[in-house]
Amino acid sequence: MREKATGRMVLGAGEVEYRWEPRGGPVVLVFHGGHLRAGLPLGEEVYREAGCSLLVPSRPGYGATPVTTAPAPGAFADAAAELCARLGVRRVAACVGVSAGGPTALAMAARHPELVERLVLESAVGPLPWPGRRTAAVGRLLFGPRVEALTWGLSGCWCTAPRGWPCGCCCAT
Repeated sequence: MREKATGRMVLGAGEVEYRWEPRGGPVVLVFHGGHLRAGLPLGEEVYREAGCSLLVPSRPGYGATPVTTAPAPGAFADAAAELCARLGVRRVAACVGVSAGGPTALAMAARHPELVERLVLESAVGPLPWPGRRTAAVGRLLFGPRVEALTWGLSGCWCTAPRGWPCGCCCAT
C-alpha cells in the first residue's frame, strides 16, 4: 500500500496531521480506526473512484497527531471542523467513521450539522456501552465454548420445524 502525501496544521487544540486530496467533487471526511494514520488510504477506494475529494485527519496518538491534541471524540470533532474551515471546506458530503473512528464521526455530525450532510459508519464502535450486563450474561451462557454447538443446533431445529409445531419461531403457524 502506497502512502499518500500528508500535511500538518496547528489548530486551537494542537497539531493535526492530515491528508487532503482535492478532486473537485464533494468532500468526504474520513475518521479511521486504530492503527491507521492519514497517510494510509485503506478502504477509501469507493470515494476516490466516485471522484470525491478526501480529507483524512490522523486521530490523536496516530501518525504525527499527538495524543494530547483533542483526545476525546467531541474535542477532536471540533478540531476537524476547524481544519475544514482552514482548508476552505464549507460542506462535507459524508463524514465517515471507520471502527474506532465512529465516535468522532458521530460527534462531528452532532456538533457540526451545518458542515456534515450525511454520516456513514463502517464497522464503527459506538459511544454507548454494549452489550448491557444482561445481554452479555445471556450471550456467555448460550454461546460459551461448551454449549455453542447445541444452541445453534437447537435454533436450526426450530427453523426447520414442520408447520403447526408450537416452537415459537417464524415458521410456526
